[in-house]
Amino acid sequence: VYIIQAAEELIKTHPDILFLFVGEGDQEEELKNLVRTKNLDKHIVFAGWLKESDVPSLLGVMDVFLHASYFETFGFAIAEAMLNGLPVVSTEVGAASDAIVHKENGYLIPVKSAAAIVAGVNFMLNTDTKTIVEKGRMTALKMYAFEVMWKNYIGLYQRALTKNN
Repeated sequence: VYIIQAAEELIKTHPDILFLFVGEGDQEEELKNLVRTKNLDKHIVFAGWLKESDVPSLLGVMDVFLHASYFETFGFAIAEAMLNGLPVVSTEVGAASDAIVHKENGYLIPVKSAAAIVAGVNFMLNTDTKTIVEKGRMTALKMYAFEVMWKNYIGLYQRALTKNN
């Protein structure tokens, strides 16, 4: 609901803004009904689950990547957005709080805050984000490169074995 509230506010200053909701969940029908009730259909699109092959094309048409989850253990969505040159606004959950340095390589917001979403999206839309985007790309390459991930998983496995012996 807070994302819809944020969208409603952002539409006032950015009348051409379009939100793409990706994924599915328990609140989907409630959110779709709210969008219809508030007559926001032309600004909010529910895409459902996407094929992995569709992700790069969609990222390519975005101006800002908003990740407004209130629970995320580990996802690659933020890294994919960073690698595709998008400025990222994300809640401080999961890997986002490890990867993003506020206003340096992304914009961190508290969970379930319409006002924070508005502030973050406005910041990215009204700022020259070249440096932020480049720092985001470097962060994603540094943290999520296959070699780094492999080394971290092996290290985790070895520590688990050591604890059990």
